Amino acid sequence: MIDVNEEKPFSFSTISKRHPIHPSVPTLWRWALHGLQGIQLETVKIGGRRYTSFEAIDRFSARLTGLRSPEGPNASVRRQQEMARAAEQTEAVFGGRARPQTCPKQEEPALVPITGRRTGGTP
Repeated sequence: MIDVNEEKPFSFSTISKRHPIHPSVPTLWRWALHGLQGIQLETVKIGGRRYTSFEAIDRFSARLTGLRSPEGPNASVRRQQEMARAAEQTEAVFGGRARPQTCPKQEEPALVPITGRRTGGTP
């Protein structure tokens, strides 16, 4: 719940313009009324209009991110096992080494001049 004494409420159109992710106004309404993956965006209704805050958007994003992590509250046991297995495989492949950040550059094929008689055109 948004505490209007602690957080400044903004209209959905203002949030859409000023927040770094620029969610559209219909997206904010959908998040507020229906939610996403069972999580709803916190809003407050003042004088018949609905408002939210930048902090509420950040909390909403953090809760969704928490769902996607292996330790997330709604991560199934199977998903947690898959994530653990993937981490073990990554550790087995890379060990304690740093993981490569870029693909190694492949050698370019050598250009071999074509010899022979030209047909047509000027030499």
